[in-house]
Amino acid sequence: MKRWVFLVSVAVACTKSPEPVTLPTVASHASASAVAVSHTCAITVGSARPLSIPPELSALAPQYFHANARDEGFNDLIVGTRRYRWYDPSNLDASVEPPPDMTMIRRSTKSFFVGWSDDGTIRVVRRLDKTSTKTSFKLYLLDAIEDASGYGWLLAGDTLSPHVTTAAHVLRVDPSLTVTDMGVATLTGKDPWDRRLANTADGHVGVVWVSETTDGLSVMASWLGPSGFAAPVALDHVVIPALAIELSLRSTTDLRVASEGSDRIAVAWRPLAPKDGEVVDVGSALEPPETPTTAEVCIFTAHPSGTVSPSRVHMTVALPLMDTSGVGPWPLYGNGMVSATLAGHAIFFWNETKGADQGVVYATPDDAAPHAVMSGSFRLLPRATTTANSLELLLLRSTGSQQLVPITCL
Repeated sequence: MKRWVFLVSVAVACTKSPEPVTLPTVASHASASAVAVSHTCAITVGSARPLSIPPELSALAPQYFHANARDEGFNDLIVGTRRYRWYDPSNLDASVEPPPDMTMIRRSTKSFFVGWSDDGTIRVVRRLDKTSTKTSFKLYLLDAIEDASGYGWLLAGDTLSPHVTTAAHVLRVDPSLTVTDMGVATLTGKDPWDRRLANTADGHVGVVWVSETTDGLSVMASWLGPSGFAAPVALDHVVIPALAIELSLRSTTDLRVASEGSDRIAVAWRPLAPKDGEVVDVGSALEPPETPTTAEVCIFTAHPSGTVSPSRVHMTVALPLMDTSGVGPWPLYGNGMVSATLAGHAIFFWNETKGADQGVVYATPDDAAPHAVMSGSFRLLPRATTTANSLELLLLRSTGSQQLVPITCL
């Protein structure tokens, strides 16, 4: 397995001379006063403590609280209807009932709930006063974020099919609930879970995704500028065999993005990276993969101008699924990666397996090795607190008690 290191990102082989890149105009409305200021600090992991959740949510734990889960929140069918209550990661103590003509909430930010109306169009609800607006877009929600000054950004695709190229719309939601289509980014990746919005603290917005190449996988990005989305550029690339490419995309690469400092993003992903001579077990339509595959957790930072840091590579392993049903082909188990920005620093959490031991770990773009949080395998959810230098990592599991761990940056 080989890796290209992109110090200045270009969408061609790394031997070509880099072309000059013009920094795009800030596309959002983030002001200087709203920009997060990064400072050097030491991350401290506190002691785990019990987390109480409502009995109604506990009943959903076998459905949602799996270590390789990807969605951010949890839906509960309202009996006698086709509508769903929403349990938001920021507050699991009580469910949220969507407006009468909204079927379900699928994503949320600090200021907005986003989901579908009963006719399949995207609907946005303002948290503050529960005012909602119905859009004209019949699209699948892929991601949702909010910038420093309260503008929501939605990534929505024409299809969730992994077999077609997705034309993804980026929609901006103003605090007034005006929804504007900011343009279309063509995402060449095959996996809808490996598609993310990016937002720097100083307001640059982009789309990041994983794309197949002739010799491996690349993390791609397209930044929104004054004339729309710029041509995609490669941020990171691994050279892996064809079977590992296909199985990586089938399993997803757990792609996550967080803002880093005032003007960069940090990206983490987990491509499969078999060692020389390692046999990749892809399974079949009748049998799932039965053996683990060597993988990497790769973390790097990128600037909208094209500058990319060398990737920190943490060796790991992708495990076979414990239980399967239906017809394959089946994926390998994901690591449940989640991301957050803590005191201006990007931080990534995931489930790690070393031999027979399992545990939750974290790493920043500067860490040479992951740091332990606690033993066990959990559904991970980072939750903001009232202070900028701390967060809570929720550790959820399908059976037994739930826990949280305070994470502080001092």
